[in-house]
Amino acid sequence: MSVRTWLRWLGAGLVVLSFCLLLRELMLFGPEALQIAAEPGQLALALGASLGYAVLLTLPAAAWSCVLREGDDAAFVSRTAVIIYARCNVLKYLPGNVFHFGGRQLMARRAGWSHRIALVATAVEIVALPLAAGGVALIALALSGPYGSGDLSRDLFGALGTVELTPAAAALGLILAGFAAAVIVAVARRLGVAATSLTAMAALEIAFFAASAALVAGMAAAMNATGPADLPVIAAAYLVGWIAGFLVPGAPGGIGVREAVFLYLVAATVAAPTALALALLTRLVTTLGDLWFSLLANASDLPGTAIRNGG
Repeated sequence: MSVRTWLRWLGAGLVVLSFCLLLRELMLFGPEALQIAAEPGQLALALGASLGYAVLLTLPAAAWSCVLREGDDAAFVSRTAVIIYARCNVLKYLPGNVFHFGGRQLMARRAGWSHRIALVATAVEIVALPLAAGGVALIALALSGPYGSGDLSRDLFGALGTVELTPAAAALGLILAGFAAAVIVAVARRLGVAATSLTAMAALEIAFFAASAALVAGMAAAMNATGPADLPVIAAAYLVGWIAGFLVPGAPGGIGVREAVFLYLVAATVAAPTALALALLTRLVTTLGDLWFSLLANASDLPGTAIRNGG
């Protein structure tokens, strides 16, 4: 079998395993978790957070736009590119998790960009997104201190035996991430992407992940899910789950995979029903946010030809 076939089967297996784990949690703690999540205050919080998340989605859209930039005198962000990104974003929930990339490719070409530059922008984004999320996760873990100041990080990393989470270890992780970023920059430069465009892309993606992780940590605090000292690790667990959902081949919008990884990471200290309720509310927030973002883009006019200076 080809590598693509193996990856497809691997992705399908991981998705099925994730859903089995989630089903087990739902069978054990579902009624209590749904009762927590269905409280009017929690639902109102999730609805408000979804609107905030929809606003945050403009950051990765703008980041993708930065790589489409052609010429030093062109604006970093194109309104046309942001609308294209937003309109295609909900397609990631279709089986296969690739249709949003294809949609962007076609719409960008119709708007005036070449297939090559659109493909390069998407390829750079696919590599840069998990790298940016991982960097923010490492920073969040470093903020929790050695083994973390709270029970979650202490139990989680103490269970790993010889692995200690210290600021120095997190700094080493960031150095390695920086090295990987330097390799990406070198390859992207060979493909004709300006260093300033890559810098802007990285800044926007880091801001997106930092803000969205803070949003989830804020929801956890509002639910009294854990102590304040563990909120950075809650944020990191969300980001690690996001990375897993993004990397697993074929997982539509990371559904199932993201929640399973998150529940595993927070199981050390967060009560199972509360953790499951937080995972469900987080999925509600991100899905609704994707929907609001797409609806707003579809209500906006899309110029027929891309304007290189930011049109």
